[in-house]
Amino acid sequence: MYLSAVLLPPLAQREEVAALLADVGGRMGAPAVESRKRWGRSRPSSPTAGEAPALTPLSVGLMAVHVTKFGYVEPEAGSRLRTTLERDALGWTAPTVHVTGELSTHGSDERLHLALGGEVDGLRAVFREITDSAKRAGFMLDRRSFRPLLPVADLDDGVSDEALATLVAGLEDFAGTPWPVDVVTLARLGFGSSDELTEVATIPIGASAG
Repeated sequence: MYLSAVLLPPLAQREEVAALLADVGGRMGAPAVESRKRWGRSRPSSPTAGEAPALTPLSVGLMAVHVTKFGYVEPEAGSRLRTTLERDALGWTAPTVHVTGELSTHGSDERLHLALGGEVDGLRAVFREITDSAKRAGFMLDRRSFRPLLPVADLDDGVSDEALATLVAGLEDFAGTPWPVDVVTLARLGFGSSDELTEVATIPIGASAG
């Protein structure tokens, strides 16, 4: 199976973000017809029949911070990885973070992400610990690849500048409810962007493992 490590915010925090995005998205209006440029990329747009929404919040099942990908993992290697992570995670420190209103795109699509705030340096430390543990279990991973971002919504390709301004204004002062990152989730991800992850194992961090 193709295995990844992700961080799942508690359901209450994901629902908090989803409710905010639904409210802001409802005030954004329909996409504009002309081409717009944002985040350094130009996108052609076209008239939309039926006034498609400018912003579509993701289901809460897709709101997970992606930490790293292990690739295709045979059952024996997966068991070794899990055992190593469970042992090593006893000595890690669980950082406390929250979702901010800082918007970002990641990759070539129009999926929006919100940056995490709080003890982000501690979160990066957890990422480094995960990659070090994975190395001990026989996996070689890129230690530079982690971005503390939560995928939250899909943005219509032809969103207007006015709608985008509404989005930014509606999110800029947001600071979500904090939570301790006390669990790393090993998950199987779907191949489609709308496929929800399947939880394989949870790895308690630090004191939460006791």
